[in-house]
Amino acid sequence: MKTILNKSLSGTILAGLPRHLYPVLILCLTMLVSCDLTVFDPGTVEDVDLDQERAIIPLIAGIEGDFAVATTGSTLPGGIFMAGAIITDELVHCGTWTGMQEWNEGTIRDGTAETQTRWSQGSRARWVAEDAVRRISQIVDNPNNNPYVAQAAMWAGFGNRLMGDNFCDAVINGGPLEHYSVFHERAEQYFTQAIEIASAANEDFYLTASYAGRAQTRMMLGNWQGAVEDARRVPTNFEHIQRHSDNSPRENNGLYVTNQQDNQTTVWGTPFAEWGSDTANRLTTEGDPRVRFQSHASRLGGDNRRPRWIVEKYTSRSDNIAIAKGTEMRLIEAEGALLANQLDAAIGFINDVRRFRGVEEASATTIPGGWELLQKERGLELWLEGRRLPDMRRWKENPGSVPFAVVREAAFGPASRDQPKNVLETDWLCLPVSRNERLSNPNIDN
Repeated sequence: MKTILNKSLSGTILAGLPRHLYPVLILCLTMLVSCDLTVFDPGTVEDVDLDQERAIIPLIAGIEGDFAVATTGSTLPGGIFMAGAIITDELVHCGTWTGMQEWNEGTIRDGTAETQTRWSQGSRARWVAEDAVRRISQIVDNPNNNPYVAQAAMWAGFGNRLMGDNFCDAVINGGPLEHYSVFHERAEQYFTQAIEIASAANEDFYLTASYAGRAQTRMMLGNWQGAVEDARRVPTNFEHIQRHSDNSPRENNGLYVTNQQDNQTTVWGTPFAEWGSDTANRLTTEGDPRVRFQSHASRLGGDNRRPRWIVEKYTSRSDNIAIAKGTEMRLIEAEGALLANQLDAAIGFINDVRRFRGVEEASATTIPGGWELLQKERGLELWLEGRRLPDMRRWKENPGSVPFAVVREAAFGPASRDQPKNVLETDWLCLPVSRNERLSNPNIDN
C-alpha cells in the first residue's frame, strides 16, 4: 500500500496510478462493498464503512480528485484556476459564457452559475480533506507518525490555501462570513500538522510539499520571515503536482479542455502574448519558452470577434499541473528580499530560477525595477498554475502597483478597439461567496 500512496494520486481513485496497480485498488474498493461489511446496497458505501483501514487509500484518492476538480473543473469552463486566469492578466475571455465575461470585465455576481460552481467545488475539496484527517486519525493506531494522516493534512492545507487565495470571504462549515485570511490560518495549521507527522514518519516528499505549501500560505498572511524560512527547505527542482488522466471527464485537465477544445479564451490582449513564444511564428515576441501559445490570423473566439490565440502549455487532457514547486520558493525568497530593500539578493534568486529554466539572466538597477522583474517572473514561471490571483491581491497592497495591462470589456466595433487597462483597475480581485451559500446559511445576513 505504501507504493500506491507515494504515487500522489488524483482524479478518481484510479487516476494517475500505474495500470499494474489497478487490480490492487479495485480489490480495495470491492472489499468496501462486500458482504462482510454488511452493506445493504452494493452500489453505495455507507459513512460507517469508511471508518476502517482498508478505506484509507480510496479516501486519499478522493481528496486529491476533489482538489483537482476544484482547481480545473470536471466540465467547462474550468475550475478556480481558470477564473483566476481571466480575472487577472493570464487570459482574456473571447466567448459568450456569462460568468467568464463577468470575470474578465470585473462585474462578478455571486449568483452566476460559473461563479457559484467555483465556490461549491472548492468548499467540497476543503471539507473532504479536513474530514479525512479526522477520519483517518481515528482509524490508524498512531496518527502522530502515520504517513496517511500526513498526506491528508497536507491536502487539507492546500484546500484551505486554495480558498483563501481566491475568495473574497471565508465561510467554515455553515458558519458566518469571515475574513478570507481565516482560510490561510487554517491552511497554516494543517500544513504544520502535516510537517510534524511527515517528519516523524520519515516521509520526505510530503514533508517538503508541506513546507512549500506553508511558505505559500505564510506569504499570503504577511509572515515573510516564516515564508522565507519554509521556502529555503525546498530545493529548486522540487515539484508537487495534481495528477490528471484521460480516463474520465472528472480526471481530465480542465485547463486543456477549456483552452484547447473550447473557444472561450485567448492569450490575445494579455502581456503574456508579448512575453511568451508564439508557436505559429507569426508574432515577434520575447520568446520565453514557459509561455507557449499559437496565434492565428483569422481564428476567432466564440464571440466571433476577438482573435483566439490558443494556450499550448497543456497539450493533453492528462497533463499534470504543478501546485507547489521549488522555483516558486526561490521567488518567495526574492520577494522577501525586495520587501527588505535587498535588490541584489532579489535579483540573485530570480536568476536562480532563470538559470534552472535555461533562459537568459535578467537585471534591474532600482527597487521599482526589481518589483517589475519579480512580478513578470512569477507570471512566466507560474502561468496558468493558479498563482496569479493571490499575487495580484498581495501586490495591490504591497508594493501597491503592477505595471501590466490586459484587455477587459469590449468596445463598440472590432476587437482592435478594445483598450487594455492596468490589471489592478478592477473592482474584483477575488471570487464572491456563492449566492447558494448565502441563502442556505442561517449565519449569513442577506
